[in-house]
Amino acid sequence: MNPFEMRKHLAEYADGELDPAQRAEIDAHLAQDASGREDVARWQALRQCAQRALVSEPVPRGLEARIRTNLRASRRVRSRRLYYFGLPGLAVAAAVVLALFVWPGSGQAAPNVPVSGFANVYRHCAVEHRHDGLTVRRNTGCKTLAELQAETPLAAGLPDITSHGYRLDGACWCGPPECKKCGARVLHVYFRGSDDPNDVVSAFVVSCPIKLCNCGGKPCPGGQHGTSEFHDGTDGDVSLVSWTRQKVSYVLAGRMPQEELTKLAVGTTTPASPRLASTLP
Repeated sequence: MNPFEMRKHLAEYADGELDPAQRAEIDAHLAQDASGREDVARWQALRQCAQRALVSEPVPRGLEARIRTNLRASRRVRSRRLYYFGLPGLAVAAAVVLALFVWPGSGQAAPNVPVSGFANVYRHCAVEHRHDGLTVRRNTGCKTLAELQAETPLAAGLPDITSHGYRLDGACWCGPPECKKCGARVLHVYFRGSDDPNDVVSAFVVSCPIKLCNCGGKPCPGGQHGTSEFHDGTDGDVSLVSWTRQKVSYVLAGRMPQEELTKLAVGTTTPASPRLASTLP
């Protein structure tokens, strides 16, 4: 195998996809080629970064499989072009793939989401129309929170207020437009008071960090409670409180004094590491 051919096969070598004979031949070549060893190290570092990103961030169903299929299908073309463009060009291509396909993108600033966005979903789905897109209500009553969590992975980190006198009453994939623009998934689950059906509280789980702000874009005031920082705001008669844990944001909304809603949020237990699956709808 001449140096030109070896250069073409460095990507496959770094991926561990060559047969033993080819690998042994390139091993011998790299023992005398410091530049080639550096190229292989850069390629392997890129793959490790990509793998960490895919594991740590939720991605759409089947996306990883499609990317892997496309990479395999284009490997021959990529190998031919590698000689002309070199590993730096490949690094740029890998960075573009990550920027396009990581869900949501790593390193992006947390988007500002106005309190009115969550308040409007609260009014429309929970209070007025009782939109139950996930069919939580049944003829025999409501599903338990555990049933919803088993069916909907994002619900694993859902603030559980059922021990505070509420019952699960509906759920849907509805969130503010600002969350949709940045590619975040929003699970909206609402509860009703066991003794007062007019007492409705919505819980939102957002698959990436957000910053709650007022309609003018100014961040909502916050305060530290325990290990979490809570931010609160109001929209008309609706109070809201938000916090973020493990790159996931939570929002509670309800028609009650701000102090009561914050107390409810602080007293709610959420998992330290929400189980975000890559199979979200």
